[in-house]
Amino acid sequence: MRRNLLAGVAAVLAFAACDNTLDVTAPWEETPVLFALLNPTEDTNYVRIGRAYLGSEGPDGGTQHPDSLYYTNLTVVVEALGPNGQLRATYTLPEASEVVLNTNGPFVPTGYKAYRLVGNLNEDFTYRVKAFKENQTEPLLVATTPLVKPSTWVLREPSPVGGALVRIPIGSKNGAKFRWDQAVNARMYQGFLRFRWTETVEGGDLADSIRYSVDYPLPTLLGNNLLGNGEINTAVGYEDFYNFLANTPALPVKPGVLRWFRGIDLHLVAGSDDLATYISVSQPSNSIVQDKPFFTNVQGGAGVFASRATYVRPYLNISNNSLDSLVYSRKTCKLRFAKTTVFDTLTCN
Repeated sequence: MRRNLLAGVAAVLAFAACDNTLDVTAPWEETPVLFALLNPTEDTNYVRIGRAYLGSEGPDGGTQHPDSLYYTNLTVVVEALGPNGQLRATYTLPEASEVVLNTNGPFVPTGYKAYRLVGNLNEDFTYRVKAFKENQTEPLLVATTPLVKPSTWVLREPSPVGGALVRIPIGSKNGAKFRWDQAVNARMYQGFLRFRWTETVEGGDLADSIRYSVDYPLPTLLGNNLLGNGEINTAVGYEDFYNFLANTPALPVKPGVLRWFRGIDLHLVAGSDDLATYISVSQPSNSIVQDKPFFTNVQGGAGVFASRATYVRPYLNISNNSLDSLVYSRKTCKLRFAKTTVFDTLTCN
């Protein structure tokens, strides 16, 4: 029995002594990467195309090699397809020199390419992008997306009309409600409230005020269909909103300065189904299962070709109670917001 035990230990040691190094790199293989979000509410859109690979230097090895990250000569074409799939228009995209890579990032900016699509997109059409290498007739990659339809996206609350006369009751018990119809071809909704104010030296001239703003994020919401049926609802509560104002670095305490509320702008973005899926699978896992599925709708490559639409409702006001809470509440008293009456300027002391 002792002899068998020694033989077993010797086998384990022999196995451990073997070269079992895992080679995670493979021969160089090019993978095109495309990112584009077509927005029918804008007259200019951009398509970004690069490439990725994993070489012998590891995941960071190619970050300083332009010929490993970018294509030198690509022909990029976007086709507009009608409701029955018929070709209705073709756009050959020029390089967009105005789009530059963030130089604070890890990737070398030399050779970076983006491509410009100028034109009013038809929300009833489907759009297909193709990229061709020089002197090639077969596309390097192909991707297709329907457009989120902004004409079907209607704001219900607060009122889409009325300007600053519309007052949202953030300071009320139930907070401020926001409702809109789901947009056709939209799955994900994100947005923010842009809170705007001005600052003056206490006792100074209001004409010398300086404008500021800070964005309060709204929750990400998912629609339950792509047909534009039903509504999306969310609310901004008193506690969350005023705690945000009291603690955001954008609103530091400034002795000797008065602040004046100047309005709130509602910004919303609706994203297509493929965009929602891509964002979902790209998020870090919060469960014991760490491996997440890979998603792309790009044939011949990786990335996402999707659609979004934007909506802005500017110049919203807040209710009188909400303004009083901003000026006098214990949460925001230190920020020195002020309000005027026919007799005086009032603030928290």
